[in-house]
Amino acid sequence: MASPANRQRVLKLGLWALLCALPFLALSIYLGRQVERVQTLPVDEYRDLVWGVDEKNLLFTHRALVEGSSTELWAVDASTSDFAALAQLSADRAWRLTGRFVDDLPVLAAASSTEAEQLFLLDGGALKPVTVEAAWKPLASQGKGIFFVESGDVGGEERLASMEDAPEVAPSPEATPEAVSTPSSAEQAGMGIGRYDRQAGKVELLFSIPFRGAAEEPRIQLVRESPD
Repeated sequence: MASPANRQRVLKLGLWALLCALPFLALSIYLGRQVERVQTLPVDEYRDLVWGVDEKNLLFTHRALVEGSSTELWAVDASTSDFAALAQLSADRAWRLTGRFVDDLPVLAAASSTEAEQLFLLDGGALKPVTVEAAWKPLASQGKGIFFVESGDVGGEERLASMEDAPEVAPSPEATPEAVSTPSSAEQAGMGIGRYDRQAGKVELLFSIPFRGAAEEPRIQLVRESPD
């Protein structure tokens, strides 16, 4: 039978062991709760950080990475850090900000697995599709405006008249003098450059570039409107 002194010694050792284990027990409980929080936090996607036309607001898209969640368009004031939701976008399409503006309205693009990419204007919190004739193809552009190109035969006095102010196109080096002579309007091709007019709801022709044959057809990589 253990003496009272031995029992007291064992009790003290047990208390010391318990006191030493308490910090580790508390730390394990804390870390376990942090892991649970991380596992339950929503995983979000932020994309397309674009300056607004006033360069005071930053626009971006937000989507929770949960099946069926929709994309949201947000803006943050760079001076006050205030956030504002601008629009709720449909969940069946992949949305992106193009970085372009028409009449100070941001241009968004949306595509799905069954539909080609389409452009939209955010006007008063509502998305309005940009619809153009099939002959006009979109051009890569920056800044304000949406630009399109149309290639085909040059015909009609209106189209020929629009070429008077068009930039000159140098003939190909290997062309002979006979080949670079001015062809008739029936033989001449032209590339039309147009800009989308929001008020008219269509592409307005800006100017045409005449060319002869595929070898002389201009290649346009990027369009940016002059500030003036």
